[in-house]
Amino acid sequence: RSAQLAAQMQEQAVVQEASRFGRTLSANLSQQSTRSPSSSKLEQVQTSTSGAQALSLGVSQALATGGSVGVDFRNTRSSSNAAFQVLNPLYQSGLTLRLSQPLLQGRGSVNRIGLQVATNALSADRIGVEGQRRDLEAQVGQAYWALVLARQTRAMKQQLLAGAQRVLETMQARAEVGAGARSAVLEARVGVAQRQQDIVSAQGNLRQAEDQLRSLLGVDQEPGGWQVGLVPTESPELVAFAGEAETGVSHALERDVGYRQAELAVKSAML
Repeated sequence: RSAQLAAQMQEQAVVQEASRFGRTLSANLSQQSTRSPSSSKLEQVQTSTSGAQALSLGVSQALATGGSVGVDFRNTRSSSNAAFQVLNPLYQSGLTLRLSQPLLQGRGSVNRIGLQVATNALSADRIGVEGQRRDLEAQVGQAYWALVLARQTRAMKQQLLAGAQRVLETMQARAEVGAGARSAVLEARVGVAQRQQDIVSAQGNLRQAEDQLRSLLGVDQEPGGWQVGLVPTESPELVAFAGEAETGVSHALERDVGYRQAELAVKSAML
């Protein structure tokens, strides 16, 4: 769970680094008015008034090369009460394209180092999550086969107890007819007691294996989970190894969490 939270936090770090290359929208609205005594007879007014409203919109995009590109649109409306103002109100529009690129400092892929480092860290965290998942699967598999072994061991101990009890019955019958010594009966009873003790130990190991598998499967978190019986449905099979050692080593390295995380750490250090 902690590895998943770390990966989610690193995803936010990647988004934060990637946002440096996102688009930016800007807008500006302004209004200006002027009122003053007329300074020219051509205006044919005693008080000169004028006003202007301007609206500008712009979009800019940061580039991975360290530069930026953008486009700005500006529209202006101006009006005046002067008599010589032919167009009233007057509209003016303009479109500006902007491109800037550093030629020395801050130029090139250096601007993406932070994003690449964050991406490598995210990949390392995801590899860690994958590794923990595989470890959990391996632990569940080991616990399952440990339960299978514990059940088979208990069954074997029960068979040994049944054999020891038959030996005891035989020795008792022989002793009753005088064909056997009493010491043989005592030895047989000791054997039965030892087999019974072995069954108690095997039963304890079986319960421990069941509890371990319940805990790994999360059954213990459910109401009455500790009372849920676990019965294996598969038995182990011996399969001959048909692969090659070099292929096995290569496959192991590809799946090794520490090795893959170390590769990413080296890549980040070399940026």
